[in-house]
Amino acid sequence: MATVNLGAIKFNWKGAYSNSTAYAVDDVVSSGGSSYVCIQAHTNQPVGNATAYWNIMSSAGTNGTNGTDLTSTLTTQGDLLYRDGSGLQRLGAGTSGQVLQTGGTGANPSWVDASGGATEILQHTTIDSTGVSSIIYNTDWTSNNFYKISMYLEHKFASTNNANRAKFRMRNASGNINSNDYGMIGLYSHDTDNHTNTASGVEKDLNGRDNIQINGWGASTDEPLNWVKLDLFKPDNSNRQSLEVTYYNNDDSNPDYHAFYHFNGFCRDTSVKTGFQIFSTNDNISHGRLVIIGHKYA
Repeated sequence: MATVNLGAIKFNWKGAYSNSTAYAVDDVVSSGGSSYVCIQAHTNQPVGNATAYWNIMSSAGTNGTNGTDLTSTLTTQGDLLYRDGSGLQRLGAGTSGQVLQTGGTGANPSWVDASGGATEILQHTTIDSTGVSSIIYNTDWTSNNFYKISMYLEHKFASTNNANRAKFRMRNASGNINSNDYGMIGLYSHDTDNHTNTASGVEKDLNGRDNIQINGWGASTDEPLNWVKLDLFKPDNSNRQSLEVTYYNNDDSNPDYHAFYHFNGFCRDTSVKTGFQIFSTNDNISHGRLVIIGHKYA
């Protein structure tokens, strides 16, 4: 009966190739990152892909010149890996809040601002009893990609002289625009005596102001509570600005008095707009809070 050597029916790992070692059939060695199996017993016969003594078992990968060495391709926390037209590439992390967007077949992915009407809080400020005479917000409409900036201001005034109400101006590179290029048209109403008397009308001032008064017609002996909602829409190609204003007055001295205004305004100045100013001429805006929200394009 024939004798079978069970140890000879498997590959025999011999480690790195040596020209001084006697190799038998099925011995396996490594060389240059590849592995080879002996197919004919020998000594001092160099390994190769196809020789009388060796067959290749596995081939070494590349050394990273085509981007497959990920330790050199990906260098920073947050990196992503993608393939362009020639090989694997690194896409560095985007800015906070951005999302990954595909360009479709044949294009590379990229980071873009979130779409779908997403908003970004630009400013949130509490206004104390001392108050401020001017609130300025500067922004680059183009770089920030805003189609609208909304402002909500809830406040009183620092003194009882409330004839000097909050006003609005756009800003450009030179500062506040105070030329006579502002106008408005809108509706107002007020209720007194438990809402038994109502008046309404139309304010028309199509051009010629150096600002837009955004709340509080008239004066009283006690400070009213005011709130203003202002929507600024992205300037058109001529850099003209449009806005929509809603505001409300509630006189503390007369709880039955309420005034409500809603109007559309504009600034015909054609310079590039860089922000806006809310101000009061001879008083301080106080006792409240300001929230400014930027609405971005997709």
